[in-house]
Amino acid sequence: MGIFLNYAEVFNELEGVNFQPGLDTLNLLRNRTGLPDNVIADLAVARDCLHQERFVGFFGEGHRWHDMRRWMIAPTVVTDAYEMKIKQFGNGNYEWKIGLTAKQDIWVWKNNKCYWLPLSRDELK
Repeated sequence: MGIFLNYAEVFNELEGVNFQPGLDTLNLLRNRTGLPDNVIADLAVARDCLHQERFVGFFGEGHRWHDMRRWMIAPTVVTDAYEMKIKQFGNGNYEWKIGLTAKQDIWVWKNNKCYWLPLSRDELK
């Protein structure tokens, strides 16, 4: 599925190229699950549909962070991010609490520096 969504994204992002082959690929994936075709004539609407399909298709697989950085949409997606307080007890149990009273975690996405974070050493192996 990932290869097909990447293929659809390439046709959607290439300037001056007909994005219909990418939309046909996206509709192929939608038809496989019983969903109707997307009939789109606008490139911006096709981009939004593709973003939604990737969000739904890769839910819980860890792709969203990289998609947000690649598409530079983080300021519209990341809102109300607070710290998570994790406490481990002696018997091995954990307690998880969201620190809503703590200062909100603020990333500065406006100057695009957070989009170019380096890769960790674990990802380079």
